[in-house]
Amino acid sequence: MSLRIDRHLENTRAVADFLAGHPQVESVRWASLPSSDQYEKAQKYCPKGSGAVLAFEIAGGVEAGKAFVEALTLHSHVANIGDVRSLVIHPASTTHSQGGDADRLSAGVTPGLVRLAVGIEHIDDILADLEIGKAAQANQTGDDFVLLAEVPGVRREDLDLTIEANRITLRGERKIEYPTEERTSVHRRERESGIFRRTFEFPVPVDAEKAEAVYRDGILRVRLPKAASHRPRQIAVQTS
Repeated sequence: MSLRIDRHLENTRAVADFLAGHPQVESVRWASLPSSDQYEKAQKYCPKGSGAVLAFEIAGGVEAGKAFVEALTLHSHVANIGDVRSLVIHPASTTHSQGGDADRLSAGVTPGLVRLAVGIEHIDDILADLEIGKAAQANQTGDDFVLLAEVPGVRREDLDLTIEANRITLRGERKIEYPTEERTSVHRRERESGIFRRTFEFPVPVDAEKAEAVYRDGILRVRLPKAASHRPRQIAVQTS
């Protein structure tokens, strides 16, 4: 159990940091974040992390929150917490959908509030799923979406990025070998023989003509405007 809790807390901290730095997130509620008004108490009583449940306010209100949750594939859309799986819910359209706005606000349920119970899956898979949800939310609000993909061990010249219809595929040759138990088929990532391939699927086609990619310090950042129909096209990865 102690090993499981350590994994929950490690993943939750990574998710909280990811959300806190995302332009489509207005606020994050997790006591172990320095921005929280409960931070000092969390450091005193829960120095490893204040649990595996957090909430955040997503830009765009109710419809954006619903789109975000419905696009997720790794996270289970349920109301309970405490599972080994990652769980998600949009309270305003589910558990607190009855009653008026005043009642929801008095309970702390704002239109774009999303609650996560972070599981023990590999953190790469959790963040990749959240990235897909962010893309769906961006299509509701019209905002740009920034896809962050960690690609350690892959040199810039060995990394290819292809956009085709509603898929973004990263391919490259890694110089890092991973233990067998860390291999996973989730999100089509392969870690065998040093080969790297990762595919992100979006609910609608991506506008490749306006996509911008920057590779730096082992992280690929792809800025994607609101999705639109396009012909398949490969874009170059640039350093900065």
